[in-house]
Amino acid sequence: MKVFFVEIDPDADDITGVDAIGLVDVPAHLRNFVTFNETAAPKEEDIFEQKFEFDDDEQIVRGVMIAANMMIKRFHPEMGGEHYVIFQPEVIDQIRHKYHKLGHQNNVNLHHDPDDTVQQIYMFESYVIDRESGVNPPEWLKGQRVDDGSWVGSYKIEDSETWNRIKSGEVAGISVEGWFGHREANVTRSEMSSTLTKQQREQLFLLSRTVENLK
Repeated sequence: MKVFFVEIDPDADDITGVDAIGLVDVPAHLRNFVTFNETAAPKEEDIFEQKFEFDDDEQIVRGVMIAANMMIKRFHPEMGGEHYVIFQPEVIDQIRHKYHKLGHQNNVNLHHDPDDTVQQIYMFESYVIDRESGVNPPEWLKGQRVDDGSWVGSYKIEDSETWNRIKSGEVAGISVEGWFGHREANVTRSEMSSTLTKQQREQLFLLSRTVENLK
């Protein structure tokens, strides 16, 4: 199965980048958002299915916008069918800056339906995890793997209907949408060692061995 690194052009006139956010039931990066007053650490079996605690006065959700270095499974016939994509930290930073520069931060819909937009919502917090600089994963992400370079965001929701859909569990995470370029990953020791985590290097190694065996 092929593996691709996601790329964008930072130029504001180029179409690539994130231009909207979808509130979805299962985000591609498997990181659910939490409400403002979430304090309890998830159990091991709940790492990808965090339970909400609600603060109806605040109506705030926080979540991982893009998880760095995670192999995300996708399907597209023009890219060989099933494949993996990886967002590298430097690309995530380009995406985040371009997203704010072009003023897309309040473009939010439900389940990636452009006809089901959320009007009374706004982003008030956006940052990338950088442990060396002291920007550590927040407490509500304790127990989840969040690599440096991952993009985290927070939204204030003033629409009671949308908030009720979140409380009901209809939506449980944040999923970015936009246009992206892709560069096929050459599974070499140097690139794996400098870019990916140990778990991902093992995944790519097994994928490369499988491809070799099928030749």
